[in-house]
Amino acid sequence: KVEAYLHGEKIYPTTIELDLTQKCTRSCPGCPYSASRKAGLTLQLPFLDRLFSVLGKQTAGIVLSGGESTIVPHFPETVALAKKRGIREIAVISNGANIHVPQVQEALLEHVTCIRISLYDWQEYDSESFLMTLKKIEGLRNRIEKEGSSLEIGASILTRTEVNHRYESVGLHALNAGIDWLYFHPYCVDWDKKRPMQADQSGVLDSIEKLR
Repeated sequence: KVEAYLHGEKIYPTTIELDLTQKCTRSCPGCPYSASRKAGLTLQLPFLDRLFSVLGKQTAGIVLSGGESTIVPHFPETVALAKKRGIREIAVISNGANIHVPQVQEALLEHVTCIRISLYDWQEYDSESFLMTLKKIEGLRNRIEKEGSSLEIGASILTRTEVNHRYESVGLHALNAGIDWLYFHPYCVDWDKKRPMQADQSGVLDSIEKLR
């Protein structure tokens, strides 16, 4: 691709990440959307069809994020369209709010390569909403096993020093619910300023290594 670019030829991305919507089921403190954008924009199927038609056979993968992509009414049609246009691997980033909804589950099982579920409300204790997310993960895992889908489930945990003592408990809960892998990402602050910064990450790697 570098050689083609240097020769002035057309190149295509290997993967793209696309915010399917800015709408979300949550309003989290520290979310970049709350600081930098007005939530509300949702990409519509005619635009997505044109985009996937141009990129499809040249672009191997797509990540659908948001906002919360699974709340978009045409989420099932979107992932089906991406696959139809030639995109081979489709990943979804979700907060898990809608992964129990039948039409969302069916779209995930049939068309999506992996879904990464962001875990929230676990920092101080196992909250009711956190436990409900785990139940939804377990339900999706049961359908994967029952129907022989190749869909992978991942989960993500935001890290900062103050919650290092919670990774082991939260991670094991998620693994027992049926995820395939855990993804750790530094929690960031100051989204409303010129330069967002990582929160203190002292001891994070040691805590993750203990869990591993």
